[in-house]
Amino acid sequence: MTKSATVEQSAPSKPPKLSAGELTPEVAHDWDNACSTYFMHKEIEAKDQVKMIVFGMLDPCLHTWYLAQRATLDAGMFTEYMTALKDSWLDTHWDMKLHKKVLGSQQG
Repeated sequence: MTKSATVEQSAPSKPPKLSAGELTPEVAHDWDNACSTYFMHKEIEAKDQVKMIVFGMLDPCLHTWYLAQRATLDAGMFTEYMTALKDSWLDTHWDMKLHKKVLGSQQG
């Protein structure tokens, strides 16, 4: 079983780091939140957001994925980067699987 990636951020004003490992929907959500927090605290303009966090992706495969389409990802918005990341690295139909899991969960 592959170890899941993790998101680390020492302070809201420091860029987050995404460790090597499997990207899960939960980890992608944590990465999105950590990046958004960083952008807010550092007042990073939308046009610069992707460039400011991508080198925090420490997985060599993710880093290579980014470099292969760097111009396109850097020119886009952070939301577009996150969509591309999820489309490329999460299981097919991850969103439907998560939806079914949430609907099937019970309290207590």
